[in-house]
Amino acid sequence: MESAAGAGRAIHPPPWRSSALALPRGVIVSSTRAEGDREAPDAAASGRPRQDTPLRTIAPAILNHYPDLSEAQREIVGYLDGPLLVIAGPGSGKTYSIVLRALNLLLLEKARPNELVLCTFTEKAAFELRDRLAAAARKVRYTGDLSELTASTIHGFCNRVLTQHRHRTELGHNFDTLNELTQLLFIFEHFDEIVGPPENNLFLLRWKTRWTAIEGARGYFDKITEELIEYEQLAGATDPFLRAIGTAYGRYERALRDSNRTDFAHLQRLVLQLIDNAGTAAMTLSGTRAGPMPSMIRPNTPAVHLAACHCSSIATKA
Repeated sequence: MESAAGAGRAIHPPPWRSSALALPRGVIVSSTRAEGDREAPDAAASGRPRQDTPLRTIAPAILNHYPDLSEAQREIVGYLDGPLLVIAGPGSGKTYSIVLRALNLLLLEKARPNELVLCTFTEKAAFELRDRLAAAARKVRYTGDLSELTASTIHGFCNRVLTQHRHRTELGHNFDTLNELTQLLFIFEHFDEIVGPPENNLFLLRWKTRWTAIEGARGYFDKITEELIEYEQLAGATDPFLRAIGTAYGRYERALRDSNRTDFAHLQRLVLQLIDNAGTAAMTLSGTRAGPMPSMIRPNTPAVHLAACHCSSIATKA
C-alpha cells in the first residue's frame, strides 16, 4: 500500500467555502459547501471532532480486504456527501485512494460503472487507473461490468464529449485541437494579429523577443481560460499590462474561432459550458451522465492530477 506523505493545502474558489480537515501525514481533505451553510469550529484548534463533518461510509468488503487504510485514505474513500478536494504530494497514495473511492461508490450502489469517470493527465496513468480498479474489483469480488466505466485523460474525455456534442458549441465540423507545441506555433503564425508590434521595445509591455512573448502570453491565455476570467474585464483594467494581455487574449480567441481550432484549456471550458447549459435536463456525455466533478485529488506538484467523477445527475454550475 502506498503511504500518505507530503504537505498539502486546500484551494476553494468563491462563492464556495471549504471545510478543510488536516489529516495525518500532511494530506488535506476539503469538502465544499454553498455560502450561508454553517461552519463548525476548527477541529484542530478545539481538539474535538468537527460537528458538521459527514460520516464516512465504506463498504464492508473494502474494510475487510484493505484493513490498513490510513485515516486520510478512509476519509477520502468513504466520503459521499458532495464535492471533495484533496491536495497531497507525490507518493501520498493518490491513485490508491481514488481507485478505492470509485470502487466504494460501486459497491454501495451509489453509482453504476457508466456513471463514473476517472481522469488523469497522461494515457499511461489512465491505463493504470483502469487496471488497478479492475484488480481491486476482483479482490473484493465486485461483479459489475467495468468496461462501461470511463478512464481517460482529462483532455481526451473533453475531446470525446465535444466530438459527440459539437453541434451544441461554436466549433465547426472537423475542428482541430492544439497541443502544447502547436498552440505555440499557432500564436507564432498569428503573431502580428494577436500580439502586435512592440511598444518601447517590449511586446505586450513585458517581453523583449517574439518567442518569449509567445511563451509568456500562452501561459496567461491558458490561465485566463482555466480560471473563467472575462477577458473584457482585463481589457478594461487600469493596469497597462493587464489591459494589453486582455486585449491580446480577445484577439487569440477570435483567431481560434476563425480557424476552427481550440486548445486544451478551451476544451475544458467548453465542456463546462455544455454542462451548465444542460440545466436540469438529462444529457448524456460520451455514455456518462453529465454533472460537476464532485471529487478530486490534486497534488501540490503538477505531475499527476487524478479525479473521480460520480456523474449520476445534472447539476447547475458550482
